[in-house]
Formats: sequence, structure tokens, C-alpha cells
Amino acid sequence: MGRMNLRQLEIFQAVMRAKSVSGAARLLNVSQPTVSNVLKHTETSLGLSLFERKGSRLIATPEAQRLFPEVEKVFSSVDACQRVVSTLSGGSANSVALASSSTLVQAHLVDAIARFRTSRSNIDVSVLTCSTDEVLSSVLRQQVDIGVAYALPGFAAAEAITIGHTQVCALVHQDDPLSQKASLRLSDLVGRPLISYRNETPLGVLLRQEMRDQKVDLPISIRASCLDAYMLVANGAGVALVDSMITKCRFYDSVVTRTLEPAISIDIRILTAPGRARSQVEREMIDHIIYTFNLPDEPRVT
Repeated sequence: MGRMNLRQLEIFQAVMRAKSVSGAARLLNVSQPTVSNVLKHTETSLGLSLFERKGSRLIATPEAQRLFPEVEKVFSSVDACQRVVSTLSGGSANSVALASSSTLVQAHLVDAIARFRTSRSNIDVSVLTCSTDEVLSSVLRQQVDIGVAYALPGFAAAEAITIGHTQVCALVHQDDPLSQKASLRLSDLVGRPLISYRNETPLGVLLRQEMRDQKVDLPISIRASCLDAYMLVANGAGVALVDSMITKCRFYDSVVTRTLEPAISIDIRILTAPGRARSQVEREMIDHIIYTFNLPDEPRVT
């Protein structure tokens, strides 16, 4: 049975990304014959055709497409290993990596990072913006040091600190009659074009459950991110049900926020890999995140 060594995996990954031998050679800073020879040897040893040649382009076969996600996982693990080695060889952490959703990054993490950097300007900070599932996965694989995300049942696999909660709110255009109400019930939105999250997201799951509990049928007309929903409401596309934290960033004066009755809440947690000791800079970053989550709610103009 054929096997692939790390060099073959690296060549394969580069060809999949560049879609040509010349492009892969540039990515890896090697010669084109090197890429061609390794690729040919790989296909021969595996007994598989990974690419079809069409002129200067390489078209991935179904076998290659199936293999590629697994190769990406390998190199994600390698990157995580390199980060650990870099930390160990330096004697102390010289970087910290975070993962969170775009809403939480904009509402809180930008402030936490800015505060952290005032005293730790020598520490590199990287931020991965992704879905809640991807935040958890990145933490468990140690691709990032700290995750900040909405609570999910799967969080039991990670070490979690509950740092606060958020509520679903309604975003309404100022010209909409609903803007005249101090608060809204889900039943007030029946028949309105509704903008909200995909069903599989934590807040999407929470909203579906609340609709069932209140026996309100509210089909989602547009599924979008929190920021996109904000812009859609500003352009008159409908009413949005989103995380109220987005209102910390006041994007449009034409959009008003209304609370929901009864309130729909979800916890927010800091996640770290289980059994992994936290470095001093990670502990400091966590302290800054907790601090910013407990500041008074004051809109931030962007």
C-alpha cells in the first residue's frame, strides 16, 4: 500500500492551491521539475491519478478532492506544533492567537486586544474570525490559544469560562412603524420579511426553539451574518433578529434597536484546550477580554 511522506503532502497541497506546477513551485520556492517529479512519484507510488493535465493547468481528480481536506488538517496540526515549539524554544510565549465570531470581535475583542497591546507591544496577536463550530475546533486542535464564542453543548470538550451573556434584539428601520414600540414580541414580526442567522448557528438554534415555544411561525427570508443583517435593514430589506452586541458598533443612524419580550439570551464563554497550561501572556489576554466584557454598554462609532 502506498504512503505519502510530508514532502509529498506539501507538494500536493501546493498544487491543489495553485492549480498548476509553476504556481506550486513559486509557493514553495522550488523548481518546476522538482514539483513535477515529486508529484509523478506520488501518483505512481499510490497507484492513483491525482490530477488531469489540461494545458498548463492541473485539474484535481475526485480522489485528490477527497484527499485534500485531510492534508489541510495535517498541516494545520503541523502549524500548531510549530507554534508550541516556537514558544518552548523562546522560553516564554511571544505570540497569542484568538478565534471568535465577527460580531464578538467587533463588539469586544478589538478593545481587549488594544488594551493588551498597551502593555505587551512586543507580543504578536493574531485573530481568526470564524463560526462558533470552527472556534471550538481551532481551540481543541490548538491552532489558537483562546476562543471566545457563544455557548454550545459541545463546549464540554474544552475548558470554558462563562464571561457574560448576550440577548437577541430586533433591528428595525427608523421609518418602520415597529420602531415606535419600546419592545417587540416575536408575534409582532409575523408577515414581515425577516433577516437572521442560518439555522445551524447557536443563535439560529436558539431562535428556532423560541419560535416553537411561543408557537410563532416566522420564516427567515434572508440568512446573513450580523453585520450584513444590519446593512440589509438600513437598506429597507426587512427586520433583523441578531445579537444585540452588534449595536455597540453604531453603523447606521437609520437603524434602531428594540429589545424582545420575553428576552432570548445565550452565554458567551472563553475556551481553551483541556489540560493545557496557559502562558502568562494568555492569562493576561483573558483578563483583558473579561474586563472589556464587563464594561458599561456604550455604543462605539465606526
